[in-house]
Amino acid sequence: MEAFIGIGEGLEIWWKENKKLNKQKMNSNDNLYLFVVYPYCTHIIINNSKEPGILIEFADDIQKEVKTENLI
Repeated sequence: MEAFIGIGEGLEIWWKENKKLNKQKMNSNDNLYLFVVYPYCTHIIINNSKEPGILIEFADDIQKEVKTENLI
């Protein structure tokens, strides 16, 4: 399992669930959110801002069997 906290106005998390692409801003109105991503869930973090962002990631294990997939 992975968990993410994104700091920066342009940070978004995109994930695929039941063949549907979902998108969510990682923070808004000075609120931070913790996003939990379960194993084998296709996901990506995108910075849509010209300003840098900070991404904090927590993981409960070393990544194994990682494969790439096109989301965009």
